[in-house]
Order: sequence, then C-alpha cells, then structure tokens
Amino acid sequence: MKALNFVLQFLLFLLLFSLQKALANGVTPVEARQLRDEVREMFYHAFDGYMEHAFPLDELRPLSCGGEDTLGGYALTLIDSLDTLALLGDRERFTSSVEWIGKNLRFDINKTVSIFETSIRVLGGLLSAHLIASDYATVISILSTSIYL
Repeated sequence: MKALNFVLQFLLFLLLFSLQKALANGVTPVEARQLRDEVREMFYHAFDGYMEHAFPLDELRPLSCGGEDTLGGYALTLIDSLDTLALLGDRERFTSSVEWIGKNLRFDINKTVSIFETSIRVLGGLLSAHLIASDYATVISILSTSIYL
C-alpha cells in the first residue's frame, strides 16, 4: 500500500512538473513582458488607491473608497506592500514607506489584534521586504532562474 501511495505521489509530481514546464514554454517573451506590465499596473492601481483614500489606516474599503482599521491600526497594507515595491524596483516609494514606518509604527498600543494576520502581514511583510532590499541582486537572480526549475 505504501509503495502504491509513493508511486501515485511521484506520478502526480511528474504531471505537475511537466504542466509547469509546458505553461512556462507556452508564453513568449513578448507575452511575458505584457503580463508583467499588467501586473505592475494592477498593483499600482490598488496601492495608489490605498495611499490616496485609506492611508494610514489598515485597509481600503473598495466600494466606499474609505479606510478602515481592522487589524490593529498598523497601516497593514503599506507594510504588506513593501516587498512588492522592492521587487518592482520602486526605490522612491519603498524608501518613503520605510521612513514612515520607522517614524510612526508602534506596537505599544493596547489593542486586540489577530495574531495570524499580524504574523503574516506585519512580520512577513517586514522580513520579506528586508530580505529583498538587502540582497536585491540575489533575489532577482533566484526569481529569474526559478522559472526553469
């Protein structure tokens, strides 16, 4: 039974690996650039909307275009966006965001917070942004070669 389970898992792995390779090979460099530009445009649409209508609150309410402190009042969307700003190479917005966080982010506030959301969005956002910003060349190299793995 264990052998059959192992064989099925191995076959599933091979199937997923071959599909990933086929999908990666099915996108031309021109299409990849177009998709990249679309993703960049969508990110900035969301980020600029948050900065204009909701910052420094946690989140943007999309229908009312108002801000909301849902998870502690830590400007969560800003923190959560740091790694994307770093990956996009947007040094100006990344730097101004980090400066704002350094001056204004405080954890000595008596509030009830979601441990899960705080862990993934605050801790995860700060750690990933630090990793990407501190070793940008290595991260970009890893990301560009991981397509072929």
